[in-house]
Amino acid sequence: MAGMGSVNVSLPKKAVEYLDRQAEENYTSRAGIARQYLMEKLEEKAVVEARTKGYSIRKASEMTGVPYVRVLKILGQTQIDEE
Repeated sequence: MAGMGSVNVSLPKKAVEYLDRQAEENYTSRAGIARQYLMEKLEEKAVVEARTKGYSIRKASEMTGVPYVRVLKILGQTQIDEE
């Protein structure tokens, strides 16, 4: 796992059950789906932070490493530019 670290967390049972259902539906592991959800949220937070600091959409994409199309999707979902 070059360039990666690991994090172990305890979650409420309902959260674990939800992850298990999502993992099964997406044909992946519990860790895989948890990683996907966590990375999506981290990307969202990084993009929102960059935009609130006044960076352009393209610059926010470059700074965060989040693809431009994903940045647009995040901005649409969070409506951060509508405020």
